[in-house]
Amino acid sequence: MSTEDATPSPAPHERQSRPRATGPNTQRTLSGEDAHGTTSFETVPDLRVLGQLHDTYIVAEADDGLVLVDQHAADERINYERLREQFDGETTTQALAEPVEVALTAEEAELFGTYEDALARLGFLADRVDDRTVEVRTVPSVVAESADPAVLREVLAEMVTGEDAAERTVEAIADELLADMACYPSITGNTSLTDGSVVDLLGALDDCENPWACPHGRPVLVHIDSDEVEARFERDYPGHSGRRE
Repeated sequence: MSTEDATPSPAPHERQSRPRATGPNTQRTLSGEDAHGTTSFETVPDLRVLGQLHDTYIVAEADDGLVLVDQHAADERINYERLREQFDGETTTQALAEPVEVALTAEEAELFGTYEDALARLGFLADRVDDRTVEVRTVPSVVAESADPAVLREVLAEMVTGEDAAERTVEAIADELLADMACYPSITGNTSLTDGSVVDLLGALDDCENPWACPHGRPVLVHIDSDEVEARFERDYPGHSGRRE
């Protein structure tokens, strides 16, 4: 190729920069989808859902930091308060299509005789078939869909467990039963949720009297504030002030 045919390269100062991308300033997730907007709540912080961690924890941005929500604990709290509201009214029972016989230990059989009336108040109507077997005819309506009739054995155990068993009221035992029953229909960990179901779950949690803990006392939300995030990344080191963020 001759010298005349050669096209000289532009000098560095003459090179044009690459054109900047243009378009709407839409915030997107790492997968390229539009990011969620912030949802306002009455009790829990206003949150912008970012996604799920291990299909178990909802990850959301708050005004001051990061919020992780245990989806099982959240749904458990929601179900517990729903069950408790139903139970606070007149106790209703649901008859079983076929009575279910439950075999008891000798101790459980003795307890059944002592607490038969209390069990009836809870909604468990049962008759003794023989010394060690009872036939359960009804269960509390609030747990009918999620509890096996054999849960009656667990209720008997609750009535006599612990040092304060003698002082515990039927209502206290019922409350513990409802807490256990709330677990059965609740969303489990390792469950992928749709965008809409996450927002619905958070909205129902916000309506709860106590959205901060599940009925067994475990935390529902963990808030990692901005100061802690910055401290973990050591953004407060000397001389950082005034530098590019």
